[in-house]
Amino acid sequence: MAAYRVAVEAVTNIARHSDGTTAVLTVELAGPALLRVTVADSGRCAEPWTPGVGIQSMYERVEEIGGILTIRTTPEGATVTADLPLAIPA
Repeated sequence: MAAYRVAVEAVTNIARHSDGTTAVLTVELAGPALLRVTVADSGRCAEPWTPGVGIQSMYERVEEIGGILTIRTTPEGATVTADLPLAIPA
């Protein structure tokens, strides 16, 4: 469920805040027990993002299951990457 929520929130943020013309969503097995969800856009990011409710909720969902969320912004676009364990700790 965290993978879905991160993907939806990242794509929603692109639609609301980016002036990019493309977005790419990638879901891949990055290891035997690791799912990687990446959302990248081609929008300009002249300034760092100001974390709001959407970004904060992505961090919380990912950390809750022991994953890592990385957000990278450049003048050429932004990338949100969530590395999620496939086995959730008890």
